[in-house]
Parts: sequence; structure tokens; C-alpha cells
Amino acid sequence: MTADHEAPAGGVRRTLENGIGTLILDNPAARNAMSAPLQAELIEGLRVLGADPECRVIVIAGEGGHFCAGGDVKGMVSLNGDNAYGKLLHMQEMIRGVVEAPKPVIAAVEGVAVGGGMALAAACDFVVAARDARFASAFVKIGLMPDLGAMWTLTMRMGLGRARAFLMSGEVMGAEAAREGGMIEEVVDPGQALPRAQEMAAGFATMATRALARTKSYMARMPMGFDEALKLEPDAQTACIISEDFAEGRAAFLEKRAPVFKGR
Repeated sequence: MTADHEAPAGGVRRTLENGIGTLILDNPAARNAMSAPLQAELIEGLRVLGADPECRVIVIAGEGGHFCAGGDVKGMVSLNGDNAYGKLLHMQEMIRGVVEAPKPVIAAVEGVAVGGGMALAAACDFVVAARDARFASAFVKIGLMPDLGAMWTLTMRMGLGRARAFLMSGEVMGAEAAREGGMIEEVVDPGQALPRAQEMAAGFATMATRALARTKSYMARMPMGFDEALKLEPDAQTACIISEDFAEGRAAFLEKRAPVFKGR
């Protein structure tokens, strides 16, 4: 894999190969805690890959055997009533970058995904986790409420009751329980989360990117009423109908061959 962007200390490595953009959180000494450099690099990486038509799918993973330990608590000593609001808005750009990316985003979780790290994984479209991975909200353990969209993403994934119990208890959840509860999609052997995520990404990279983007955008608006849901369909489906990928998919179906989608 050829490096596209080398990370500064505590930052994020970015690569793009065969339509797969990969973002590696690279602050292993702190279990990839969300330091200011890591936040800035992740926001930029998601912006760049999200806008790049050559990138068809994004994978997020962590360096050093862990996904992300969440907020940099040592760096929180400077937080106060004057600067907290602006800092939180800035941090939300990480989650917006995942949820609003017009392509699938897959999290590959090894080790811990705690606090903001758990929220980052939960915001992804698909989560693959090692069997010994551990998830925790942790916010309440230091006197904070969950942020980075966790109350929305976990409720969407797990349902209100399970999400509330998990977020308010601060409990640590193993990978198997997380899968059973709907927090993640797949459990693999330790060390195999990134390879499996890359395997999944290779499949998405061959699919109709615009159709995936419209599906993702539509579902990000859930829950919604039945009438509202139907009203959104014509515009979204028309955009797919006029795409090159639909023309290819239709032709391939009629010619009884596999389609070759270009993401256009």
C-alpha cells in the first residue's frame, strides 16, 4: 500500500489504493486518543477522501493494537466555559465526516474503542471487531455526557433501551455482546479486523457508488414518517437513474454479464 499522506506525531496516516481510502489513527503511545493533531488530521482525511471520486470506500483503523481510547483527558485540563463549546463543534466534524461521507465507511476495531473512540466506530456504516476488542462509553465515568453523536448513533444501532443502558452505565462490552446488541456487524480473530475490513471494502469498491451514497444518506435521516420517506425517494432514485452506473447495471443485466461500475 502506497502512503498518500504521512502523519505528523499523533496524527493520521492516509492512503488510497484500488478505490479504498484508509485512515490509520497513529497515536499508539496513548492508545490513539483524540489529541488535537489526530482530530485535525482525521477531519482532513475524511474531507479529502470523501470528496475524491477515485475513493469508493473508506476504512478507519488504529495503530498499535487499539482503535481509539477516546478524548485526550490530559488535554482537557484547559477546557472551560469559554472554549468548550467551540471545541465540541470542531470535534463534531469528525463524526460529520463519517456520517455524511458519500461512500461506505468501515471501522476496523482492535483493542479498545472507548468514549469518543466508541462513538467514532459506531458512526461508521459497518464495524468489524476483533474477538477480544472492548467497547465502553466511559463519558459518565469522568462526569460527562456522551458526545460525538453517540446518543444518536447508538440508539439507531441498538435501540433506545439498550443504548440508554450502555451509555448510562459506562459498562465495558466485549465484541460478541456488541454484535448481539447491534453495535457492530462482525467479529473476527484478533489481528484480523483490518484485513477483513479491507476485504469488505474491496467489495464495495466495485459497486455503484452513487447508489450506495443515496442509500446511506437516506438511512441517515431515520427515523422518519412513512410519507416523508416516500417523498425522498423520487429525487434520490432519479439521481441514480441518470447515473452511468445504472446504465452499466441495466446493460449488464440484459447482456447477462457482471457489471463494471465506475462510481459515476
